[in-house]
Amino acid sequence: MVPMSTPLETACRATFRTLLACFARPGTLGRLVAPPLAAPGPGWWTGIAFALLDQTQGVALAHAGRWRSADDPLVRWLTLRCHARHVSAPQAQLALLADPACAPLLDELPQGSLTYPEAGATAVVLVGTLACPAADATVWQLRGPGIAAHCDLALDAAAGAWLAPIQRSRAHYPRGIDVVLVDQDGRCAGLPRTTRITERGL
Repeated sequence: MVPMSTPLETACRATFRTLLACFARPGTLGRLVAPPLAAPGPGWWTGIAFALLDQTQGVALAHAGRWRSADDPLVRWLTLRCHARHVSAPQAQLALLADPACAPLLDELPQGSLTYPEAGATAVVLVGTLACPAADATVWQLRGPGIAAHCDLALDAAAGAWLAPIQRSRAHYPRGIDVVLVDQDGRCAGLPRTTRITERGL
C-alpha cells in the first residue's frame, strides 16, 4: 500500500517543482503555494525553506538591512521546523532577504570557487511586485541559457536596488549566486548565475 502524502509534503513538492521550472526558464513566472501551517512570516517564504532546507543546510536571514541572529523568531522557527542550521552569511547555502535595504548583503554570501562553483549560495529575495504595470516598473532584460533571444522581467521600482548586487555576484562565472525573486502575492522568478541581466529603459 502506497502511503498517503501529507498536505505539507504535497505543498513542498509543488514548491520544488515550481522552482525547478523557473530556473530552467529564467524570467518565466511561477506561482508558489503556501504550506498548510502557521508561520511567523509569509507562507510562500517558509514554503521555500521547507522545500530546500534540511539538517545539512545552513540558512541566514536578513531583514531591514541586517542579518538576523539565532534568537530572531523567524530564524528560530525555521531552524526548529526545517531542522536547518543557522549560520553566518559567508557559510549560508540558503539566504532569505526580506527587503531592498538588504541588497548590499548579497555581497557577503558565498559564491563558490572555480573548482566547486556549486558551493555558491541560493538567495531568496522578496520584492514588492513581479509583472508590474509598465508605468510603475523597472524592467530587467534577461539573456542566457533557457531564454530564447531575451526576456523582459518587470518589477516594482524599489526592486531596482537588487540589480547591481546581483550583477556583482555573477561577475566571475562560473562562480556566483543563484537568485529566486518572490513577490508579495507568491509569484516567483528564477535567476540562475548563468543569466545575464541589464536594465531596460521604458
